[in-house]
Formats: sequence, C-alpha cells, structure tokens
Amino acid sequence: MHDVQVFGSDGGGGRFVVGAADPKVFYLPSDGAVRDGVYLEEKGIRAVELTADIDQFMARLLEDLRAFVRSDVSHRYLTDVPPSPPSTWFTN
Repeated sequence: MHDVQVFGSDGGGGRFVVGAADPKVFYLPSDGAVRDGVYLEEKGIRAVELTADIDQFMARLLEDLRAFVRSDVSHRYLTDVPPSPPSTWFTN
C-alpha cells in the first residue's frame, strides 16, 4: 500500500497520482484501487512512472493538447506506451 494523491483521470478510469512523499507522477490503470488516498496494489496491476514531477507532467499535458488540436497522429500521448519501464515505486 502506498499513500497517493489522485489529481486527474484519463477519462477511462485510469488515474494520475503523486506519491505523498515523492514528487514523481504516476499513471494507475483503471484496474487498480485507490481507497482513502491509499493505492492498494493488486497482482498484475502496474503503476507507470510518467514524469519526475508535476511541472514536467503539466508540460507534457500541454504537448498532448497541442498535438490533439493539430491532429498529430504521430504524437505519443502521456497514456500511450510508457516512456520508461514500469516503476518499482509501488513494488513492496
């Protein structure tokens, strides 16, 4: 279990979170559970580290918005294939 603050959704049930003691931004798939600010790990459900902090997340989100407006089909969105291997931050 890990304390997290959910601050956004991908519109399909996945959540964007920051750890209570970590500035990194993670994407939690819709199958994982967050109850009372605590991420409950489930076997096979992996959190993905997206950015080092909220500032980088916001910059990436702006890039996504611009790509969407341009109809840029080659753009890699935040919720597309992760830019890095799944994080071990949530691994016990």
